This record gives sequence, structure tokens and C-alpha cells, in this order.
Amino acid sequence: MKTRKLSIRNSAGIHCRPSGVILRCIQQEFPFHTVTVTTEDGEVAVVDSILALISLGLCKGAEATLTVEGPEEE
Repeated sequence: MKTRKLSIRNSAGIHCRPSGVILRCIQQEFPFHTVTVTTEDGEVAVVDSILALISLGLCKGAEATLTVEGPEEE
């Protein structure tokens, strides 16, 4: 399991378009991995749908933790 802290820099936060791009990238490049995002407030979402990522309400400047588990997690 690999974990990395991240900060949202997009001025509009994570909405439909960036969520779709993130999800597509995960599905194409890392299909056998589980990707989880945890917010500062402790909300956790497995990134397997656009709605899961949007539901976290990540605005510009928000901090989150990205966790990846799978065969090529490095």
C-alpha cells in the first residue's frame, strides 16, 4: 500500500470534469488497483465512480490522502 498527501490546486475544486479525467486514468493505467481518497475530515471514498470522488467535496486548497493498493502501486 502506497500513501501520498495531496493538495487540490484546481480553482473550481474536484467537480465532474476532473473527476472523470482522474477515474479514466485510474481505469486505463491501473485497472487492478484500489484507489482510496481520505479527506482531512476523515471522509473516505474508493475512487471507482465519478460520484464517489465528487461526494468528497474537495475544494481548492483542500488536503487529502491518496492510497493505492495493487501490483504496481509504486
